[in-house]
Amino acid sequence: GNPQGVKFALGENVKRTRGRFPNTRLGVEATLNRAFLEAIDYRRQWQEFNKTVAQTQAAGQPVKLLPPRRDLRLEALSDIIEHQKFIHSHCYRADEILMLLRVASGLGVRVWSLQHVLEGYKIAPEIVAHGASCSTFADWWAYKVEAFDATPYNAALLHEAGANVVLKSDDAELMRHLYIDAAKMLRYGNVSPDAAWRMVTLNAARELGLADRMGSVEVGKDADLVIFSGHPLNTFSRCEVTLVDGVPYFVREKQPTAMSAAAAQSSATPSAWSLPSDEIRNKKLDLNLVAAMTYAIKGATIYPLDGPVIPQGTLLVHGNRIAAVGSAVEVPAGVPVLDATGLQIYPGLIDAGSILGLQEIGSLRETHDYNEPGLFQPDLRAGVGVNPDSELIPVGRAGGMTASLVRPAGALLGGQASLIQLDGWTVPEMVLDYEVALQLDWPEGGDSQPVSEQITAFLKQARTYLKLKEQAGASSSPLPIKDPRFEALEPYLARRKRVHIEANSRKGIAEALLFAEKENLSIVITGAAEGWKLAAELKNRDVPVIVGAVMARPFSEYDPFDAAYANPGRLHEAGVLFCIRSNSSSTAGFSASNVRNAPFDAALAVAYGLPEIEALKSVTINAARILGVDQQMGTLAAGKLANFVITDGSPLQPSTLYKGIVIAGKAHTPESRHTRFYERYRARLHEVRARQ
Repeated sequence: GNPQGVKFALGENVKRTRGRFPNTRLGVEATLNRAFLEAIDYRRQWQEFNKTVAQTQAAGQPVKLLPPRRDLRLEALSDIIEHQKFIHSHCYRADEILMLLRVASGLGVRVWSLQHVLEGYKIAPEIVAHGASCSTFADWWAYKVEAFDATPYNAALLHEAGANVVLKSDDAELMRHLYIDAAKMLRYGNVSPDAAWRMVTLNAARELGLADRMGSVEVGKDADLVIFSGHPLNTFSRCEVTLVDGVPYFVREKQPTAMSAAAAQSSATPSAWSLPSDEIRNKKLDLNLVAAMTYAIKGATIYPLDGPVIPQGTLLVHGNRIAAVGSAVEVPAGVPVLDATGLQIYPGLIDAGSILGLQEIGSLRETHDYNEPGLFQPDLRAGVGVNPDSELIPVGRAGGMTASLVRPAGALLGGQASLIQLDGWTVPEMVLDYEVALQLDWPEGGDSQPVSEQITAFLKQARTYLKLKEQAGASSSPLPIKDPRFEALEPYLARRKRVHIEANSRKGIAEALLFAEKENLSIVITGAAEGWKLAAELKNRDVPVIVGAVMARPFSEYDPFDAAYANPGRLHEAGVLFCIRSNSSSTAGFSASNVRNAPFDAALAVAYGLPEIEALKSVTINAARILGVDQQMGTLAAGKLANFVITDGSPLQPSTLYKGIVIAGKAHTPESRHTRFYERYRARLHEVRARQ
């Protein structure tokens, strides 16, 4: 069998509880040293006892000596010292990882694996020298303080250093599509497809000491196999069959499905996937050429999304607008031209629901500006709280995001969502519209009637206030005392603007639809995890939908396994206007760190019935339509804002590399905190190797 392990823990999980020892990283080192020294003494006592017993028995004398008191904790530590058990340690920061390796090495002990190890890239040479395997996340970060220096390039740098690298989920949903996380390694560090695939197969088996039995397809190994509909690193592929020891435990076609028969058939064979040539993958663009007021980009394949694909096209930009796009655009003399031959241009991606700029670190309440107490806060405007210097903004931008709807959360009427662009020195430069939509979180679970009656009563008060104000104005009477909350509701009660109602269950969505009808509100359903169950009704009522997480478990425990995956496809089939936002929640709580992953949610929907072009629209033009800015963004057309991305492949594929992100005509390299850390510590790795 595989070698036994003992779980160790370092960092915040240990020190976050006050009033106990250890409560600091200093105390953690002392605790480890003391425990192991105690175990060594415990082992010595038993060795002396066993030696005395053996000598007594050899002399033919009765054994009268009592054995030492047995201690299972010290026994396990003794087994570690004797290499009978091995350390698997939860860890984050580089300094504490080095401390553990130092303590272990001083005892002649090897740390078998480092779990999470989010700052492993900073000390990759030391980890490799020690011989520890590394289990890490593909791209989780910023969910707590010690994860703020995490980077999705961690696995690639550790792999380059020679470590055994494993991608893990730590999440009941993420484990269902680890193959998508493996594909991300092609973007974050340009890892080869084979090496990326080993991170979720053979490398994991090695870490568990089971590589002789599993992890690769070889004669004599366990028949643990999976059959995909296409290349597993193609996000449009899906798992069809899973076998454990040769027994088919999962056969997709025999499972209940939320897909229609037509959708299951149309998505059975995904479109072909392959990486571009090394020349294209490694191509660098000199974005200084597009710093002028007017510039052109030529040679790329252009995907306008409101017309046919344009091979070898030209995009002409003047100021913050697209001046022309097509195959025969005349570039004025003297205008700088950027050669993008072999690359592709798409409209800039739009996230239709996030808390980007309103949260920096998930566990650090002081960095949260999206959640106020109280039931009714309609005059709050999310854009006011955006931090232009948030490190999460360039990370999202490097993933192709050019605009995002930032929304409040918490209260029933939490405030108004604002549309921001992911560029700007100040809040006024970033915010395109402070008051896009009113956010209403529908009460889910149990009897919602008492709460809905409270909402109705509040809206009635607002209507009374607005009527009194109107009557006073008409009769030149004194106006009622101004109430900012009721003033903020006026455009929504007049149906000039939409109310976004967050509802996920079938019951909640149905109640929200009936409520909107009764209150005469123009609404958008957001979240809509079970929107597929009411797709026809949503279409009949002409209610758009902003789909929340696609990469999610079924909302109801009795739903098919693919309910969340098939949800967008079912909405499309019914003719519902919908878009897909980033997953605003995670294992670590409400999160702003995964805005860049919204296109991957859309891609997973392609594997379960959504046409690829509709998936692209769900993070571009459809988002713009629902947010009321389709005349400004969402497609590539003359007169629209020059928001677009330059890539070597589809934005829906995690393997795609971004070469440039243009927002309102201003070009950005895909640079962020993550790329800077990668370049800095990759240089350190090379420096250490040069000294050896």
